[in-house]
Amino acid sequence: MSGSGFEGQIIGFYGAKHPSLFEIERRCMDRDGLVIQYLDRELPEGFVLDVGAGNGFTAIRLCSSSRTVVALEPDRGMVDEAAHRNSRTEIEYKVAVYGTKVRKR
Repeated sequence: MSGSGFEGQIIGFYGAKHPSLFEIERRCMDRDGLVIQYLDRELPEGFVLDVGAGNGFTAIRLCSSSRTVVALEPDRGMVDEAAHRNSRTEIEYKVAVYGTKVRKR
């Protein structure tokens, strides 16, 4: 991001280099699916922004026929992994870091 003032300040993340480690961590975060259950109940339709989407684990669980998900992730490798894992059209994957403008399609 030229001119953003964040050059050299983005810390590389291990997820794209070691996806199996990231998958273990991701699955431990909401092991019982309580966060997804809550969001399904409280936000059954509409637009969801998944910030720090990683490999798309949560974005996949958040999407439905009545809910659109935009998954933001600063690591291009993780975005590529997420898009490869999932072909659902309700999810739009974007590489984004702080200060990036994101527009709804």
